[in-house]
Amino acid sequence: KETAPGQIPFAELKSLYGADKLTARTQIYGLLGYPLGHSQSPQYFNTLFRRHQLNKVYLPFPMRQLQGGFRALVQELNIRGLSVTIPHKTAVIKYLDKLTPEASAIGAVNTVYCRGGRLIGANTDWQGAAQAIEDGNSDGNEIRVIARSGKEGHVEVEISDTGSGITPENLPHIFDPFFSTKPTGEGMGLGLSIANQ
Repeated sequence: KETAPGQIPFAELKSLYGADKLTARTQIYGLLGYPLGHSQSPQYFNTLFRRHQLNKVYLPFPMRQLQGGFRALVQELNIRGLSVTIPHKTAVIKYLDKLTPEASAIGAVNTVYCRGGRLIGANTDWQGAAQAIEDGNSDGNEIRVIARSGKEGHVEVEISDTGSGITPENLPHIFDPFFSTKPTGEGMGLGLSIANQ
């Protein structure tokens, strides 16, 4: 049970974040966005870290708005990397030292990593979209993403493509946690469990 609003219950601190095993040498990674209560990223990454016996932890950093304190937070905690989600994929750019060519071309960042004291923004969203196109006919395929203002300040996103779609055997599982349409090591595939929350 939480002891104060927004505080993570102690049992979850131990079971999900391994709080009783964290040391000064634990490498910190995390998720930046708002809201984050629906995200399964901490469960996913912390499970992987434990399975591979890595001294790393993945924490949620729920921030309604980014401010100058963002850089101080990253530097003070020596955060190694962040996944970035809504609403900060474009807002975070002004706090970074450099963008990868892909992030610069797309104009959005979903990953921040630290190299030599510099914060670098990358975008890997395009890789998942590109892998949806079947090999051998890239010129004849298209992925279209349309974003528009919705009701009450929400953003509506419409995605369409000329791909083959989701196979009938995969359709019942696309919202299952950790489900991917691709075998391990063959790309990101499709995992939509977060969209079902």
